[in-house]
Amino acid sequence: MKAMVRAIWTGHDKPERWEALADIEGRLTDRMFFQTFVSVWENSESNDAHLPLIDRLISARGVTAERVMPVLGKRDRGFLDSLPDPIPVYRGTTMENPYGDYSWSTDRAKAEWFARRCYEATPALATGMVRKADILFAYAGRGESEIAAKPDVVSRKRLRTIGPWQRNAEYKFFAKVQGTAFLDREMIMLQIASAEKLGTTPEATRERLYRYADDLEALGFKTAPARRRAMLDSIDWASLIAIAKTNTKALKELEKLLANAAE
Repeated sequence: MKAMVRAIWTGHDKPERWEALADIEGRLTDRMFFQTFVSVWENSESNDAHLPLIDRLISARGVTAERVMPVLGKRDRGFLDSLPDPIPVYRGTTMENPYGDYSWSTDRAKAEWFARRCYEATPALATGMVRKADILFAYAGRGESEIAAKPDVVSRKRLRTIGPWQRNAEYKFFAKVQGTAFLDREMIMLQIASAEKLGTTPEATRERLYRYADDLEALGFKTAPARRRAMLDSIDWASLIAIAKTNTKALKELEKLLANAAE
């Protein structure tokens, strides 16, 4: 089971991790599932795009604070114990889609910070009260003082704008990067183009990409391997390799990425 859970992180990009957990959840103990559920929640960066799947997992495995909190760390349990009941909560959001996922905070300033990161929307602050018995879990990590709770269990909800509509192109780009799987055609192009520079060949790189999908499938994952294999099968490899070998622009872009990663 540990190898499967580890592969959620090592073999899947952020937007693929909810699907990865769904692929293997039936093979995990409650303790391991709850711990992994919280970890994916905190690190996928795409909860809003996966709410139907998250709801299915919540229902299938009975995700409640009563069941989840005992398997989390002392810091998280202490954080929840320190809060009043009901808990005053804040949500950094937008006027256009105020309750797009289930993340709240006990820290008003942090919630407002999240609201101001929105793009092509009007930043807003939602407030409310929620009983401890009704939340999914509490998480003290990353300095976010998070309370996970569905909007329908939050009472006395209020919503107000905290700024004008904003474009925020910089964060739009960040959100796109966070929500994009690493293995797309552009990244394949970079890998093929850089193969010889990295001491291998384009053909070996192609085989490695297929083997990557096979290895995930062998661990019990279905969704990401099927998607990746279908994409790989759709590529005209002969043409791609021929183009990649003469694509100096791709090499330069890769060098920039490697240089930035090294800083």
